[in-house]
Amino acid sequence: MKSTNKEQMQVYHKIHDYVVGVEIARGAFSSIREAFRTDSPGSYAMKLISKKKIRQYITSKEMIFSDSVIAPLLFHPNIARVYQTIESVAQHFQIMDLFQKNTLLYYIQYNSLTTEQLLTYLDQILSAIEYLHLHDLCHRDIKPENILMTDGNEVKLTDFGFLTFSFDGKNSGTCGSPGYAAPEVFLFNVYDGKKADIWSIGVLVYSLFAGTCPFPSDLKQSPHIYLDQVDFTKIPDCVQSFVKDCLKLDPNERPTVSQLREYTCFDSIKRAQKNERPDLISPILKPQFYAPTKLSQYLSIPQTEILASLQQKGSSPEKILYSLQSELPFLPFPRLSSCPSPGRLPNILNDVFCEGSYKILSAISSHLLPMRFCISQQPQGELRAVLNTNGEDICFDIELFDMPGKNLCDVKIKAGKTAAAYAAELRKFLTDNFNVEKF
Repeated sequence: MKSTNKEQMQVYHKIHDYVVGVEIARGAFSSIREAFRTDSPGSYAMKLISKKKIRQYITSKEMIFSDSVIAPLLFHPNIARVYQTIESVAQHFQIMDLFQKNTLLYYIQYNSLTTEQLLTYLDQILSAIEYLHLHDLCHRDIKPENILMTDGNEVKLTDFGFLTFSFDGKNSGTCGSPGYAAPEVFLFNVYDGKKADIWSIGVLVYSLFAGTCPFPSDLKQSPHIYLDQVDFTKIPDCVQSFVKDCLKLDPNERPTVSQLREYTCFDSIKRAQKNERPDLISPILKPQFYAPTKLSQYLSIPQTEILASLQQKGSSPEKILYSLQSELPFLPFPRLSSCPSPGRLPNILNDVFCEGSYKILSAISSHLLPMRFCISQQPQGELRAVLNTNGEDICFDIELFDMPGKNLCDVKIKAGKTAAAYAAELRKFLTDNFNVEKF
């Protein structure tokens, strides 16, 4: 008799340039599904974030920013790559690598691993977190469930909803997961996010070696009241001092992640990537040509403010994003800038508007999203608008560029015959709402 399970009756549907399939995981406001591009082989993981559900969180705007802006700029061998972000009227989407082996904790539970193997995985985790900290970022949700395993038995840090800037030691908000969040996250309004990460690393290491979290998993108060009850004999001698140092109650007494990587327990293993701190202090007087436009769109502020911040001495969100953007290598990804199908030359509509690109981008979204278009962005590509239909999808590309030293945005809309009417309608919407520069 054939099974009639719902899983075997999965209905596939299109989102943007993807066919979306079975659900892999589900969280409070998001789910992860397997996805396939319509124009190339291979599969990806697509994270679907409900706008309605995430708005229930006080920090929803910051979480969307972390997932949609910062995460795609991260590039490290032990960090899960976010290739593309997509927005629809009701959801945000992330396109990531698909990992078949599940989480590190799941892998450990079903495989007998030596202490040396666990230390190798730990060093890879530390390398990923070191990369974040050296770029003045903190993760704020380090736990076994957020460490994935690749087919090549390497670990990947993932889930960047609580990721944020940490250049002044002043973070706020109760972030993290019960049992893993640091005491100061519960006890104080302001704390150092990097130091809070170190506490979570200590809990993570204990959990990986002991097979259980040292603190109650349903803990909704500071874990310091349980610290004296932690049984350190459950973990190997070689990592006991490592964990104890991470779990210092005074955050200032905890080591940095770079110092943790110097502990002798790692002497016998093959080391993961060592990271260098970028120069986030010196003024940037001549930024890369296209960078101010992208930063303006990321932060929704004028290009003039971006340039002024880059030229100041000291770390800032603008410099951190600039550093990540400039370090990002060009990675071939299907249709980064995607014109219509071969043989169908695009119609290019070109105007210069008397406004910054960040406001033009906001207007484009407000016009297209209610029409059920999906809009995608990549750190190294144009905007792409797609309206999925039962037949041929309607799609066109949009390029925005802020002219240096001027409050002017050059807008190019590239559309084939099937999308020409929608592109013309968008152009009319923009010309009706913004002044056009006459040369």
